[in-house]
Amino acid sequence: MRKTICIAAIVLLPLSGLWAQADSSSTSANQSDFSADFSAELRNRRMWRGFVSSRVPELITSIDLSYKGLFAGAWSAYSFTSRPMQEVDVWIGYSIAGVTFTLIDYWYPSDTSGWRSDLFNFNPKTTIHQAEAILQYDFRRIPLSLTGAVMIFGDDRDTDGNNLYSSYFEAAYQFDCKGVGIRPFIGVSPTRNGMYCESFNVVNLGTTFSKQLPIGRNYSMPATCSLVINPYQETIGVIFTLGII
Repeated sequence: MRKTICIAAIVLLPLSGLWAQADSSSTSANQSDFSADFSAELRNRRMWRGFVSSRVPELITSIDLSYKGLFAGAWSAYSFTSRPMQEVDVWIGYSIAGVTFTLIDYWYPSDTSGWRSDLFNFNPKTTIHQAEAILQYDFRRIPLSLTGAVMIFGDDRDTDGNNLYSSYFEAAYQFDCKGVGIRPFIGVSPTRNGMYCESFNVVNLGTTFSKQLPIGRNYSMPATCSLVINPYQETIGVIFTLGII
C-alpha cells in the first residue's frame, strides 16, 4: 500500500500541480499559458541513442501538459507483434531562457496478460525502472542544441548492484532546405563499462529529415526519416516515422 501511495504521488502530484495552476489562472488572462496535447505515430522500428530498442513496427503515443515553463507528460511504445516487453515513460521538467531540465522514468513492463510487471518495485537493487536527469541548452542565435543526460537510479547497475551512472552527451543542429527540416546530430558516452559502451565512444551519429506529407488538398501528415549510425557497435539503421494524430 505504501508503494502504491508513493508512485501515485510521484506521477500525479506534478500533473495535479499543472492542473491547479491552470484552474487558478482560468479567471485571468494567463489561462492561455496552460496547454494539453496528445499524439500518436507509427514507426517501422526504433533506435534510441544509436542502439536498436525495437526491431518491429510500433505504435508510439504521448501525452503532454505544460504551464508556462513547467511541463509533464507520458510516452509509450507498443509493438504490433507478440513481443511481451513494451515501454512506458513519464517525466516532469522545467524550461527557462533556453535551458531545459527534465527528470524522466523509463520503464519496460511485461504486456503479457496476467503477468505482474513490478510497477511499484523501487528497490535500487532489483527495480527495472531507470531514472535519468537531462539538461539541455538551446542556443538563441543559432539552431544548435546541446544535451547531457545521466542515469541516476534504477536498472543501470554493475554485477555488484552498484549504480553505473551511465551518461550521454549530444549536439544537434537544425536547418531547413526547400521545405524539409534537416537535423544532423552526434552523441557520445564517456562512461566506462556503462550501458552505452565500455569507454569513451561515439555511439549515435546521423541525420533526421522531416516534412509534411500532403494527403489530398486540405490535410497533411508529419513524417520523419532518420539515418542512424552507431560507430561503436558498427551498426546502421533507417527509421521512418509517420504521425497519425
